[in-house]
Amino acid sequence: MERIHDKDTGDRALKAKKSRGRVMTTAKQFILASSAPIHECLVSDNIFDVGIGHVIMSRRVAEDSIGFSIFLLDVFCLGVTNAFFIVASKADYDRNIAMRNQRQQYIDIRPNCAVKLVEDAVFYSEDLGFLPHKDYHIAKEIFGDINPFGDVNTKDCPAEYKFGKGGKPFFVARPSDTPGRCKRIIDTLRIKCGEDGYNFEAPL
Repeated sequence: MERIHDKDTGDRALKAKKSRGRVMTTAKQFILASSAPIHECLVSDNIFDVGIGHVIMSRRVAEDSIGFSIFLLDVFCLGVTNAFFIVASKADYDRNIAMRNQRQQYIDIRPNCAVKLVEDAVFYSEDLGFLPHKDYHIAKEIFGDINPFGDVNTKDCPAEYKFGKGGKPFFVARPSDTPGRCKRIIDTLRIKCGEDGYNFEAPL
C-alpha cells in the first residue's frame, strides 16, 4: 500500500517549536488527552468541494494546555495524508488556529462527526490500496472513547460522508508529487477500480 507524506506550513511551525523544547508531548499527556474534556473540533468548510482539508480535534489537558491532533484529509482519494498530535499552551494553540483561518475557513463539527469523517476517509482509502499517514495511529489517540460506529454515539452524527468525486476516486497530483509516485498511485487505482473506474490529474 502507498504511504503519503504531506507538508503544511502550520504543521512545520509547531514541529519546529517542539524540536526547540517549547512544546512537549509525553506519555502522560497522551493519556490525559484521550480522556480530557473536548475543547473544540474543527473542519475545513470546503473540504468536499476542493477535495482536501483538515480535521482538528483538541482537548483541554490542563488549565493552560491544549492537546490536539490535526489530520490532513484527501477525501477524493488518498484519505489521511498527514497527521500529528501535540500538546501546546492555549496561546500557541490559538495562534496556530488563527494562522490557519487566514488561509482557509474552519467551521465547528461535532466530535463524533469529526471521528467519523476521519475514520471513514481511512476506510475509503485503504479499500483503494492506500495506507494512512504513518503517524495516524498516534494522532487518533485524541479520539479517546468516542466511537461513532455501532453504538448510541451514532445518533450524535447523522452525517453520511461521500468520498471520491462523481462517484469515483479522483487523484489530484500536488506539486511535490514526482512522476514515479503519481504512476504508482494511478497503477494502484487501475488495479483496484479498472480502467474506467477512477479519474486523475497528474503530469504523466
